[in-house]
Amino acid sequence: MPRYALITDGVVTNVAVGDADWAVAVGAVRSDEAQIGWAYAGGVFTSPPEPEPEPPPVPSTIPMRQLVLGLLSYGKSDDAQALAARTIPPGFQPVIDQMPTEQQVVATLTIQTMTEADRASPLIDLAAAVYGWDEAEIDGFFRAAGAL
Repeated sequence: MPRYALITDGVVTNVAVGDADWAVAVGAVRSDEAQIGWAYAGGVFTSPPEPEPEPPPVPSTIPMRQLVLGLLSYGKSDDAQALAARTIPPGFQPVIDQMPTEQQVVATLTIQTMTEADRASPLIDLAAAVYGWDEAEIDGFFRAAGAL
C-alpha cells in the first residue's frame, strides 16, 4: 500500500499507509519520504532545518594561562603586557583601578595568588562590568579562553 502524509497548515502532522480512496477522503498527499514535522508547499515536501548546535558548556574555571591568553585575544591586553605579566594578568589592572581603595589590596592579593579564574568570582563580574560585557559575553569569553 502507498504511504501518505496528512498535512495541517502546511506541516506534515501524520503519515499513514492507505489506499487512494482513503487518501482522497482525508485529503492526504502521497509521499514515500515525508516525515512528521516536514513542511509542504507547492506540491513539495521539505525537511525542517537542522537545529542549531548547543554551545559548549561554560567552564566553571580556567587556568590563569588561558585567562591571560583570552584577555590577549579579546584585545584587553597586548603582547608586551602579556609577556611582562607576572602577578596581575594584563587587562585586569583597569578592573582593580576602578575598585574602592580598600578593596584594591584584597583584589590584588586574590589575583596574585589564584591559579585559575572562577566564572562565579565577583572579580569576573567586576571585570565584565568594566569591559561592558553581559552574561552571554562573559560565558563566551570563558568558552573561548577555555579552548585556548
